[in-house]
Amino acid sequence: MQPMARRMAFTGITAAALLTIASMLFAAAKSKVIFEAEDGTIVTKQSFRVQKSPEDAGTKASGGKVMAIPKAPLGEKVKPDQVTYKVNIPADGFYVLWGRTYWTTGCGNSFSVKVEGYNDAVWTLGGDATYDVLHWVCLKDGDTPRKLKLRKGVVTITLVAKEPGVRADEFILTTDAETLPAGVYKPTPGALAK
Repeated sequence: MQPMARRMAFTGITAAALLTIASMLFAAAKSKVIFEAEDGTIVTKQSFRVQKSPEDAGTKASGGKVMAIPKAPLGEKVKPDQVTYKVNIPADGFYVLWGRTYWTTGCGNSFSVKVEGYNDAVWTLGGDATYDVLHWVCLKDGDTPRKLKLRKGVVTITLVAKEPGVRADEFILTTDAETLPAGVYKPTPGALAK
């Protein structure tokens, strides 16, 4: 092979290798895990329940079920309860948590969330004024998405009972902070550890 032809062949191989590495880095940079809310483990079964989801305004719950805290009589407090999700994180990174939720009133429009590795921090998912329809909400830090630094492996995310009349359909953890979910998504195979 002539020196010029060898250089061109080497350059072609090098370019192909760099493209492969770049695509792997891009894929890792855009990691995403989607899981069903009803697949979590309910701790005490005092507040949370898996229930069939009635249709609302033409939308359906993913899988036809939701994790819910039923409405309570006026003045009755929600009993302590939690739902845990052991999520398989595909790569180290900063993840944003989205939940597809359904609120009934201003007193039934949020969950509390805890994330393994963040000690005793408890954050609010929701608090918006979109009622009687399944819609996506983001775990926020003020007006911007809260970025959770997560390591590859299993991380426990916990929903904490806070208000009655709430439902969660599915969740997305993504490293793409620009993601704006809409509609229903197919769960990631193996998203939750057994």
